[in-house]
Amino acid sequence: MRKLIIFIFTLLLTGSTLAIDLQEALTEGYKNNDDLKAIRVKFVNSIEQFPQAFSGFMPNAGLQISRNNSKTKFSPKYAALNPPEIDNNQGALTIEQSLFSGGSGVAALKAAQAAFKAARGQYYAAEQKVLLDLINAYLDHFESKEKYDISESRVRTNVQQVNTVEEKLRLGEATEIDIATARAGLAAAETNKLTAYADFQAKKANFIRVFGIEPTDIAMPVLPQNLSSSLEELTRRAVNLNPDIDSARHNVTSAKAQEMVEKGKLLPQVKVQLQSGRTDYSPQDLDTQQINSRSVTTTLSVNIPIYPNGGYQYSMIRSAKNQTRNNAIQLDNVKKQIQANAISVWEGFEAAKSRIIASEQGVDAAQISYDGTVQEEIVGSKTILDVLSAEEKLFDAKITRVDAYKASILTAYQMKLLTGELTAQSLKLKVKYFSPEDEFKTIKKKMFIGF
Repeated sequence: MRKLIIFIFTLLLTGSTLAIDLQEALTEGYKNNDDLKAIRVKFVNSIEQFPQAFSGFMPNAGLQISRNNSKTKFSPKYAALNPPEIDNNQGALTIEQSLFSGGSGVAALKAAQAAFKAARGQYYAAEQKVLLDLINAYLDHFESKEKYDISESRVRTNVQQVNTVEEKLRLGEATEIDIATARAGLAAAETNKLTAYADFQAKKANFIRVFGIEPTDIAMPVLPQNLSSSLEELTRRAVNLNPDIDSARHNVTSAKAQEMVEKGKLLPQVKVQLQSGRTDYSPQDLDTQQINSRSVTTTLSVNIPIYPNGGYQYSMIRSAKNQTRNNAIQLDNVKKQIQANAISVWEGFEAAKSRIIASEQGVDAAQISYDGTVQEEIVGSKTILDVLSAEEKLFDAKITRVDAYKASILTAYQMKLLTGELTAQSLKLKVKYFSPEDEFKTIKKKMFIGF
């Protein structure tokens, strides 16, 4: 019995270990988030371009088998001349191999490799955005819970104020106006509490939806480590490491290679074809030369385009060039956008830090003002209306402090997103990471073993 009591007591003391921190919440979100699952499927589908390009180097083989039955009947007058029923079996194996495609095959392979790197950048960018959304959902729930607790505390304070004024009214030290004012303050506090509770429940429901777990005693996370120490450093790291920029760079490379694919189609195309066939007759007929036979045919063909497809290929080349120009413009635009985002996020982070200091000072000052006003109201130098005004300022100061802390954490993780450090692996989540490189290797293996 004594051991059981000790065990229960130990559980009560360690109950706080069941609280969910940001790391654990992100781990569950990474495992269960449907958006991430859809992003992975989209990535795997996009890298199918590589085996499709590689197929241009592989032979095309086919086997054709046919069986014919021939039976001829003359009229009864010439029935004696009816030929025998003949079975004819034919089989042909054809192997065709491209020897030279004007360089289109090699260029298509380069385009596919660059497209994989672009898709990898797109995947990591999408993964980061999903994780940032998860962090925002976590902070939203924490913020709503804190504001609800503050509003609940305000209601308790107002209840005490009403009780105090009622007691004063009973002793003749307050008026009906004072009690009406106190009750109006309580009604406003209760209204704020109900609004805060509704928001808290909505954010809680969203937390459960995106993470798949109940939010148990979540706490404000600390700032992530290794943040950029200046705007210049943040901008430099963002330009070099941001996955959106990396993806845009490889899109330009892929488009240039695609130009060569289209230009190569104007050059001579060389291929060789080997066909092996066998024909069997049953029965054989020497008179009609229906004799069992085998044949092997090798054909080397060279196709020299002169005016291919009525000028269609020239249009494809122009289109590929335009795509390259468009991708180059997109790269420049992405760089400018990332640089602008770096400035915005950095200034937001610096402002949030200043807001935290100011809000802490504001809460301390508002608390002192409120306590002093309460004491002055007791001795009669202040009215209940002054107390309610001071209390509202204290309430607003606490709300501002919660907003400031949330903004600082969120902008810190936005800095991580800009520098490509908001992936599951960078955050060291305890999960099995989705690896674009491993998926690419798997696709390569499937080029030879089907689907």
